Amino acid sequence: KGPLAIRYPRGAEEATTEPSAPFVPFAFDVVSEGKDLLILSVGTMLKTSEEIKDALGEKNISSTVMNLRTVYPICKETILAYAKQYPYIVTIEDGSVSGGIGEHIASTVAEGDFGCKMLIKGYPPVVPHGSPDSLKRFGKMDASSIVNEILNLMER
Repeated sequence: KGPLAIRYPRGAEEATTEPSAPFVPFAFDVVSEGKDLLILSVGTMLKTSEEIKDALGEKNISSTVMNLRTVYPICKETILAYAKQYPYIVTIEDGSVSGGIGEHIASTVAEGDFGCKMLIKGYPPVVPHGSPDSLKRFGKMDASSIVNEILNLMER
């Protein structure tokens, strides 16, 4: 009864953890828990998100990583419940930032007026052809680049 899109990203994401619960549409999988930063990972970015968590941990920054197993519709109540717990939220998606899940989550978080700072990471609308790794470097979507942006966001 309407348009449907199924996206097949290039490459594959290596499974890094076992799901903590059976698949439930529109639910999030909490991969690790921390107190300083919430990282919302989408698509093939889970491994990168865990690398970011580990790198930040070396700087005494504790991160919660959540795997958004489905992206639309999102459960606003869950987003707001987590958003009020963290001063910083980062969304990392393997798609375009423009119109992506990061913008949708930022809009939802703004409704809560919690005053948290957000970083929305994704690709620009147009990217060149290349391997997944070269595209990550092009879009500054590699763990090292994102860690630097997070540290700037946190003014550390």
